[in-house]
Amino acid sequence: MEADYDIFEVVTVIRDFWLVDAESYQRSYCTQHGEPLAPGYYVVNWPEHIRARQFNNDAAFHGPFKFRNEAQATLGKMHNERKRAQPAFENPQMSMSM
Repeated sequence: MEADYDIFEVVTVIRDFWLVDAESYQRSYCTQHGEPLAPGYYVVNWPEHIRARQFNNDAAFHGPFKFRNEAQATLGKMHNERKRAQPAFENPQMSMSM
């Protein structure tokens, strides 16, 4: 499975408004612009506040990529950028001991 903490996922668009998700389920999708996506691999991500990860207007599709490994590499870059953008977690026990 290629889901990354439910924020990112690699999917395969197989035809207009249909994709195969990271768990190999065929699902319908829609886009914000109402047009179908070109067939290929995509990295999908959702805003942090979205709990129900559906392939609807909340989903952002990045691609297409010709090969799955290209999409996976992009997913890794996106995940790393997200980690860098988050504030560092401060250990409360370390703060108390100082």
